[in-house]
Amino acid sequence: MSLPLSGIEAILSSDLQVASEDTVYDFVLKWAWAQYPKLEERREILASRLGRYIRFPYMTCRKLKKVLTCNDLDHELTCKVVLEALFFKAETPHRQRNLAAEESATMSRCFIERSYKYRPVKVVEFELPRQQCVVYLDLKREECSNLFPSGRVYSQAFHLGGQERGREIMIVPSLDLFEPRTMMDSDYSPNGGRDGDFGFAFNDSNFSDRVLRIEILADPPEPEARSDGGGYHSLADWTKHRNRRKEEIKKDSVADAAGCTEVQILNSNHADTDDGVGYENVDEEPAAMSEGDEAANSNESNWSMDCSAVLRVKTLHISSPILAAKSPFFFKLFSQGMRDSEHRLVALRINASEEAALMELLNFMYSNTLSTTTAPALLDVLLAADKFEVASCMRYCSQLLCNLPMTPESALLYLDLPSTVLMIDAVQPLTDAAKQFLAARYKDITKFQDEVMSLPLSGIEAILSSDLQVASEDTVYDFVLKWARAQYPKLEERREILASRLGRYIRFPYMTCRKLKKVLTCNDLDHELTCKVVLEALFFKAETPHRQRNLAAEESATMSRRFIERSYKYRPVKVVEFELPRQQCVVYLDLKREECSNLFPSGRVYSQAFHLGGQGFFLSAHCNMDQQSSFRCFGLFLGMQEKGSVTFAVDYEFAARSKPTEEYVSKYKGNYTFTGGKAVGYRNLFAMPWTSFMAEDSLYFINGILHLRAELTIRHL
Repeated sequence: MSLPLSGIEAILSSDLQVASEDTVYDFVLKWAWAQYPKLEERREILASRLGRYIRFPYMTCRKLKKVLTCNDLDHELTCKVVLEALFFKAETPHRQRNLAAEESATMSRCFIERSYKYRPVKVVEFELPRQQCVVYLDLKREECSNLFPSGRVYSQAFHLGGQERGREIMIVPSLDLFEPRTMMDSDYSPNGGRDGDFGFAFNDSNFSDRVLRIEILADPPEPEARSDGGGYHSLADWTKHRNRRKEEIKKDSVADAAGCTEVQILNSNHADTDDGVGYENVDEEPAAMSEGDEAANSNESNWSMDCSAVLRVKTLHISSPILAAKSPFFFKLFSQGMRDSEHRLVALRINASEEAALMELLNFMYSNTLSTTTAPALLDVLLAADKFEVASCMRYCSQLLCNLPMTPESALLYLDLPSTVLMIDAVQPLTDAAKQFLAARYKDITKFQDEVMSLPLSGIEAILSSDLQVASEDTVYDFVLKWARAQYPKLEERREILASRLGRYIRFPYMTCRKLKKVLTCNDLDHELTCKVVLEALFFKAETPHRQRNLAAEESATMSRRFIERSYKYRPVKVVEFELPRQQCVVYLDLKREECSNLFPSGRVYSQAFHLGGQGFFLSAHCNMDQQSSFRCFGLFLGMQEKGSVTFAVDYEFAARSKPTEEYVSKYKGNYTFTGGKAVGYRNLFAMPWTSFMAEDSLYFINGILHLRAELTIRHL
């Protein structure tokens, strides 16, 4: 600790015998604190002189996270060195060796591994069919020699099943989205049964204690008038009308034109014969709806505040207990100052376009059923139910709309309902169904790219939140950028929408390191945000498989699912690569039973690329025809990514786990000289027809998973 700076530099540049690089980092900080008590001086000496000797790529992720919050180092510098370290950890062993070789002659040796006391290991961890790990440890001859006569050498720690053992895992079966018990309250019977059915009392004076007066006003003029004065014929017409109404409401609220409102309410303690509603006349015809032109008397009414002309008036006999039980709106209305049991008049004022929907709503409040069946009419009723706070009717409309055939147009409309209605929970099943429809339709965004590019933000969010069928997460990132650039040409708007809305749906931890490096330099994203998401992604990649699973499980119920892997077209593999005694790699590929089933009759599924000797390879599983026996069977092939005219001679062996031992059993051995873009393998890996391979008693599916292994060794010619 008393050595000067030059002495410390000499020591740090050597091959120290320390437990880990974390020890070196801690020592450097401690020495700097002692020699340079002033923060600015300490930062300067660490940045310009000592930082280069700390081999950050070999520090643990736990310590690297502490580096990011260390006040002794400049924040920009810490981000740089930690990102560099994590990118190195995520590289293939072959690429790591190349980086170390390139740096071996330089003063900075950050990519060169020291001879740490805790020797590095290569670990492959399995969760299925049982918790298992395979650990590879290499020791040099001199390391073994130094153990004599009673020495010890330790490996780095590795994990199996995590630190907590014996923890129980409980699976909770999911509920059917449209199961009535999960979406309906007990305030009505969804099948229209007699339980709580008061349809017989609707507009019947014998069972009523109030008279409802409905004043119907002329709608504002529309560019496209309805042909029949009733409902809209298509969802497109309905949407146009709704958008116009929303704009009119906004204008009205801004202008505040003489206090005009859409709904007017009258509570009267005496019969107002001037308004043309005499109780005796109404009682003479209880089932009829009396109509009259009240426009002339509208200015004399003590409740007439609207500036529009009254087209007609309808009066209904209503039961206040029935309406109050269904609607908080009517409950409050009937609770305000209505003490007289003989003369009670209630008046509402609505637009003509709302008349049919209100009548359907009132009938529903008695009978729990609707007579309308078209989507535009049901949406009108749903909005009327929202206005008058009849949640049960909103849920019923949502269920009926879910049962109708859905289109992209209707799905997008349903997604927009939460921004239109007040009782959002009542339409949640409908918006969920719309999301599922869009997610299923556009599961492969590459097939409908032009159509998807024209979708609004809500539709894009619905698609991205699902388990897309894409080649990799890089494809999702590229698509999101392309869509954002098309929809938001202004940079600031684009940055805002990517940061606040779309960024959460990109699962950066599953992007390739090559693409993550491009993310850091992307001008469409805020620099601080890119550093954050890339660091998070790289830390996740560096975690143990057990910790990765825990992070995914913790996030499975949240909106952000960045740690949850999609079902990518290129299936993930686990790879262990060896340099000595010969260039070799062991590759593990798991396929679900449904993935295999979907291969029939002539499908293929590819693995992600892996590397051996600096060259990219991949595995592909096929359902193909056995050339000798002329039946479908399961085939496994090994391919090399095309790259120039490189030639590789490779010995390979395919194996699969098999019952009852559940150990890997060799199925095929071969050798081939690859020249780029070629594939080789065995058409009938299990020597059986496809039906036998996929049978319920198949020896090769263990808990619904097919476990495959390929060993590749470069053969020197």
